Amino acid sequence: METQLKQRLVGAIVVSALAVIFLPMIFDEQVDLTDAEDFSIPEFPQDFENDSLEIPKQMTVDALESNTNEKEKKAADTKALTKPAESKQMDKNLSAWVVQAGSFSEEKNANLLRDRLRKAGYPAFVESAQGTQKAIFRVRVGPELDRNRADRYLKKIKEAFAIDGLVVSYP
Repeated sequence: METQLKQRLVGAIVVSALAVIFLPMIFDEQVDLTDAEDFSIPEFPQDFENDSLEIPKQMTVDALESNTNEKEKKAADTKALTKPAESKQMDKNLSAWVVQAGSFSEEKNANLLRDRLRKAGYPAFVESAQGTQKAIFRVRVGPELDRNRADRYLKKIKEAFAIDGLVVSYP
């Protein structure tokens, strides 16, 4: 293709693009913003009671382990297990730990193991990933911010289900 023809085509494309951008601005009506609605925020109610919004205290893993009743411990494991807020700064690249209990090529099998773990009180979930030939489904328990807690989950799962899982970084 000749250089002159290329330059003309590029010029035509540029002029068309500018026309598409600027012509609607020229021919559209101007919007009058003086008629905009007033969106004022109402004042805070005077009779509002702050005591009604009290946040319940969360149990720690250490407190759960001191329970003697095994059924209560398994049920409590499904709830949020967090430590009280500490004064140390959070890392921006924060990652957690999960126990990978199994990896399956069939989603049905992964869901069966996930359901067994959940029934026993573990916070299990299925995560899909693309394998070399087809999708694989990983059954994971957690996540936990503390590696030691994830190791404790692994030990409990190994004892209860005879599953040789592994602790991996998440996500």
